Amino acid sequence: MELRSVIWPFVLTRLDELTTLRLGGPIRRIEHAKTAGELIDAVRSADAAGEPLLIVGGGSNLVAADAGWDGVVVLVESTGVDVQGHDDTVCVTAQAGVAWDELVAQSVAAGWSGLAAMSGIPGLTGATPVQNVGAYGSEVADSIVELQVLDRNDGVVRSFAPEQCGFAFRTSAFKHTDRFVVLEVTFRLRRSPDSMPVRYRSWPAGWASSRAGRRRRPPSARSSSSCVAARACCSTPQITTPGASARSS
Repeated sequence: MELRSVIWPFVLTRLDELTTLRLGGPIRRIEHAKTAGELIDAVRSADAAGEPLLIVGGGSNLVAADAGWDGVVVLVESTGVDVQGHDDTVCVTAQAGVAWDELVAQSVAAGWSGLAAMSGIPGLTGATPVQNVGAYGSEVADSIVELQVLDRNDGVVRSFAPEQCGFAFRTSAFKHTDRFVVLEVTFRLRRSPDSMPVRYRSWPAGWASSRAGRRRRPPSARSSSSCVAARACCSTPQITTPGASARSS
């Protein structure tokens, strides 16, 4: 008798299966966008049909109603990181669905400086410019050189330079609107094992003493990998994380 394996597909039907707070009711329809092209097509199709659209990334900044979503939920699952090297810098272009902390870890392992202080922030890369996420005096606006964004008003993909993004403390031109969908983010990072200087006054005092009472150098003089380790052991756990209301991080 021939044995055959049976695979039962797991179908996501509720928002509480997609949010870190485990909140939210039933979904009428769900689509998985594995590439930027699929994300563009899904958004354009929903808009053309007048269908309510909710774009979900990591689900860590999304509080959903028990009534659910009577429309389409598009999951941002586009991946891929492209690296273009220059003399003392690299330009790193990450798709919106790349997990942010994985991108930070990759940059540290490769010796690219600029993102290490923001290790430990959950969510996806595409959400980071919306909130202009940051930590310890660093923010993504310091490193972003270009965004590829879908403009839902006319369905056109546009390139945004930093000066067009309206970056300010924990905000941007993309935050309080559902007009734009971030497709990819390009960062310019330095080739250096050292992290960017920590600019919070309270940090050096706390860093100066370890649990054993030994003195340590402040993070501004330490490697990016040490900065990542410090984020992991010293940061306060967060329930929610920067992102966008219509585009969950």
